[in-house]
Amino acid sequence: MNQYFYSGKNHSSVDKFTPQTCEAFQFDSATKGAAEAYPLDGTVCQNVKITNCNFKNVQSGLGTHHNEKQYWKHMHKNITVANNTFTNMKGDAIHLNNVNGAAVTKNKATNGGNFVTFYHSSNIKTANNVVKTFKTPYQVANSSSNVTSESDQFTNTKDSASPAMSVFVDGNSSLTMNNATIASKKKGAVVVNNSAFTLTNSHLTSSYAGSYGVVVNNGK
Repeated sequence: MNQYFYSGKNHSSVDKFTPQTCEAFQFDSATKGAAEAYPLDGTVCQNVKITNCNFKNVQSGLGTHHNEKQYWKHMHKNITVANNTFTNMKGDAIHLNNVNGAAVTKNKATNGGNFVTFYHSSNIKTANNVVKTFKTPYQVANSSSNVTSESDQFTNTKDSASPAMSVFVDGNSSLTMNNATIASKKKGAVVVNNSAFTLTNSHLTSSYAGSYGVVVNNGK
């Protein structure tokens, strides 16, 4: 997909659905309950590239939305999301479940829920993304492994979200961040639960009184 502009004019009409099930661009495996695709033979998506697109005023931008265990064996492969613009998301800009191998680079995003969420995914690289005014910009969960972030910027993170952090690593996952910029209006910058986390050469700030930088609960 290239040079595609999607601007929903009335995304309130789908408020009864969760943002994660209303992507402007969805890809899922051909399995029962996961996608409207036939035959239901378990086919997954491979070598998908979404570049130079503009997503505006939509529930969520792009990705998969099934992270239940029955779908874990259906891993999508080689996903590229680069040089896109995301504006006014109610949910996630990028939501990737069950992905082995993805690059999320040089995207710009303003105003939304989560910028990127990885559930049960591995071998992920994000780099040089510029994200402003999102609730929880970066989430890694559900046994996601070998996720790396290089020179990503998360600024003006909203103070209304729960959980109260900019980066959330949870559920036996692993994330390495280098040269990150995290400027938050919220109580915390990074929270790690039962996961491995490495942070180097980064700059963390918060305007919230009594805020913390990194909180580790049973982490490594």
